[in-house]
Amino acid sequence: MGTSGPLTFGQLSVMRAVQDLPVEQWHESNLRTLWTLPEPVPPTRAVNALRALCARHVSLRTVYDISEPTTPRQLVHEDAEPAIEVMRADGVSDAEVRALLADSAARPFTLWSEYAWRAVVLTREGMAVQVALVNHHVVADGSAKQILWEDMLTALREPDALAARKPYLLSEMAEQQRSDGFRGRLRAAERHWEKTLTASLVDAPKPERPSGPQDEVFVARLLSRRSRTAVERVAARSGVSMFALLLAAYAQAVAEVQGVRSIPMRMVSSNRHGNPWTGHVTSMNQWVPTHVEVPAGTSVTALAQRLGLRSLQAFRNGIFDLDAIDEMCGRFPAAIASHDAVWSFNLIVKGVSGDPGSFEPFEVAEEDDGRIGYESAFLTLGPRFYLRVMDDGADAWALRLRARGVPRETAGAILRSVHETLIAEGRAPVSAGRPA
Repeated sequence: MGTSGPLTFGQLSVMRAVQDLPVEQWHESNLRTLWTLPEPVPPTRAVNALRALCARHVSLRTVYDISEPTTPRQLVHEDAEPAIEVMRADGVSDAEVRALLADSAARPFTLWSEYAWRAVVLTREGMAVQVALVNHHVVADGSAKQILWEDMLTALREPDALAARKPYLLSEMAEQQRSDGFRGRLRAAERHWEKTLTASLVDAPKPERPSGPQDEVFVARLLSRRSRTAVERVAARSGVSMFALLLAAYAQAVAEVQGVRSIPMRMVSSNRHGNPWTGHVTSMNQWVPTHVEVPAGTSVTALAQRLGLRSLQAFRNGIFDLDAIDEMCGRFPAAIASHDAVWSFNLIVKGVSGDPGSFEPFEVAEEDDGRIGYESAFLTLGPRFYLRVMDDGADAWALRLRARGVPRETAGAILRSVHETLIAEGRAPVSAGRPA
């Protein structure tokens, strides 16, 4: 046994989301990735590189003590034996590999008795070519997985390079976040939450929650090049980010389809920029709130200009003590304060944000561009309406809206509205009232 300490606020946010889940939902916080090695290497070399990752990053050799639920702790082991397998993949298609990875992700981790990650080194003709990795979100978020991938490449090139780096402990990060010097940031975050929740206390209609078969959790999907090209055109001429334009189109769709023009919105804050622990592997993501007002007749570009600044203000308050926020939220109506009763948004761009191996490739046939489809939801916990956009970093994207408690047609209508609104904005002529 090594060191013991409190959880960071990022770890705590994950733990609070999962610690009371029934057993059949334990797998829902698992993340999966498929790394393709730059060149075939001997299997032992790939296994040793993974072991070097485990030695370098403490979250890969940590278990969690939740015997006292109000104050969970992390326990770091010094000499870890990671769960690494080697599997022959000769004759196995990429689709079959991804199916095996999905099966692995559906197997839950027992956080208090095992390391919450597993890896399989895939070989072809006797050489390692890919690594299939599954981890619980508390171990590493998307940004942390990108760090792991970069360190994996380093360990393959220079086997001793990671061991030469200065070690770190996440428990020290947790103590820093609870120090007197950090208290001002926590108070600012609490004020931001209170201000945002107060803004949500308007008399705005909330979407009804039908009972029966419509109370399912599902994902509506839309793939497109046309709306992706349109938003890039609007961003170039207006100077507004694609993130803000997408968020604005999403808010307008909610206003149009669900009749809600005063929208409590949450976004994923990575909490890595400008902090001393940028290179740490753990989960730092936290849902940060903002409030979106959608006046009738407002263009997407005009709304996006306001939301760009508002989003930056929210992200500056992305690190907070969730227990303190929950206590504060108790003063607000459940429909406003509840973590699963809001609209949420996230944009992930291949090659720019997040883990490169978690991006599943997709094709957009011309006849399927803008067509609505539906998928089962791997993850059912968390925000009630969650729009997650995966951008291929070139000219196409996949819009997926996970929804709970509404008919499928409602979620499909929201995606269609986002898609068509952005296409229309891309075609709109530049005018005096529209940024050039």
